[in-house]
Amino acid sequence: SAAASDILLPVETVLDDIPAILFEDEFIQKLRWGQEVSLPLQNDASEKGETSLVLCKSQQGQLVAIARRNGSKLRVARGFNL
Repeated sequence: SAAASDILLPVETVLDDIPAILFEDEFIQKLRWGQEVSLPLQNDASEKGETSLVLCKSQQGQLVAIARRNGSKLRVARGFNL
């Protein structure tokens, strides 16, 4: 019998089409607490006025949240404690 880790795919596998943004630790903590954060200025996913989903990851690439983008703000839609 195969181990679950051999059968189950990482959650990121089904989220490949959603753009990801890497955040510094101070913003990661805010996201974990469900607080709204501003998009980093240097990222390409910050089109003004557009509402869409964004993957929020730590600098190490760990998925922290799926957030809904509204202009330059992000609000957590689903948080992860992986």
